[in-house]
Amino acid sequence: MFLCKECLAKRGLSGVLVSHGPCEDCGKTRACVDAKPPRQFMNDKPFVHVSSGGTRFICERCDFTKPVKVHESASLTREGLMGDVAEMVGYHAVAIHPELNGFAGYDCITFEIVG
Repeated sequence: MFLCKECLAKRGLSGVLVSHGPCEDCGKTRACVDAKPPRQFMNDKPFVHVSSGGTRFICERCDFTKPVKVHESASLTREGLMGDVAEMVGYHAVAIHPELNGFAGYDCITFEIVG
């Protein structure tokens, strides 16, 4: 959707200047932007990851400001558990971290082993 700055502001959207042409709202020919809805960050969304080794990682928040509960598989070795933790951190770094508005860092995670 291409909107002029005035129509963009009325809708509360942001965007990047891309062309000079007709605004899709008012029809006036002006410098227009490709409008995007406000970004939704994932900080307060719950995090759940099940690793290939069967360990479940659950946290109330994706930014890990609450403890990450670790439900480990009964048949997992220590080495297997460490591999599952590495997998979870890698997944978070690629899929979740870019969608956060602030993150303290992986050295600030508190883990709670459950059962």
